Amino acid sequence: MVEILSDLRNNHERIQRVILFILTGIIVVLLLPKEGKFKYEYQKGRPWGHEDLVAPFDFAIEKPRDELSNEIAEVKNQVRVYVKRDEEASTRVLNNFRNNLAAALNTDSSKTISLKKLERNLLVGNRALSQIYSIGILQSSEEINGLKKGQLVFLKEGNTATQVDLSSFYSVQTAYAFIQEYLENEVRIDKEELLSALSESLVQNIVYDAATTERLLKEDLNAVSETRGMIPQGLMVISRGDMVDSEKFQILESLRKEYQSRLGSSESSYLILIGQLIMVFIVLIMFWLFLEKYRSDLMQNNWQVTFLLMLILGMVAIATLAQSRWRLHAT
Repeated sequence: MVEILSDLRNNHERIQRVILFILTGIIVVLLLPKEGKFKYEYQKGRPWGHEDLVAPFDFAIEKPRDELSNEIAEVKNQVRVYVKRDEEASTRVLNNFRNNLAAALNTDSSKTISLKKLERNLLVGNRALSQIYSIGILQSSEEINGLKKGQLVFLKEGNTATQVDLSSFYSVQTAYAFIQEYLENEVRIDKEELLSALSESLVQNIVYDAATTERLLKEDLNAVSETRGMIPQGLMVISRGDMVDSEKFQILESLRKEYQSRLGSSESSYLILIGQLIMVFIVLIMFWLFLEKYRSDLMQNNWQVTFLLMLILGMVAIATLAQSRWRLHAT
């Protein structure tokens, strides 16, 4: 044990250098791209400088990002909006109306005249409410207020949905105006008390159906295809000297992505990783041997070794970044 500690103490600088080289190798491997590289380089608007390219396998042509984004935006703009009828609202309204009217008329349940007066006003009020709720009162919401001109709206009742015009429903204001006009034609009623009781009882029963609208929107979005056609195996993709226009560029990009995705299987990824580890550590070992033989003075100073390894890391990082930026610019 003492001998081991003594060896570690005497060789600690050498051990540090070994650790520095190992860390450098690991970081370099992490920086390197893990997908297989498509062997052809190309840019939109320039001639195809390689040999004739034939499809090595069947692949789908992906839609350009802007085209796909426009289709998704169009689906969202044309989403079918659903509203539903609150079936329990009319029952609540009638119960509230009876209580509100009884309070407004100071109804005495022990007096027949008072009860007849209540029933007479209830009959008129219930008829007015029946007419209003046979159509419905639309509840205002951010989604309803934000509807675009011509956007389809459907009223869902049970398992059926019917296209409707939102202007055909009452609002609280138009329902109140209807009640006022309705009571003008009635006699032997207490109009002021009846109008007050009715207006206090109104409830919006046509409400935005978020669950149905969002579910159907999701189905429509899922139906948007990310591809437009297929290229079968053996078909000529592009000939030497052909101009890489937008259509050819999209086909080449689709082929490149499919090629890299096939190389990106778990087995291929492991092989790429193992290959990178072998390559990187062979280069670093050769670098170590070079320094040991020809620049032993540098190897005696760990700060200088660290600086050299940092230069290597910097060059690898810049090359990786430049490659990713070039690919982004090319698309």
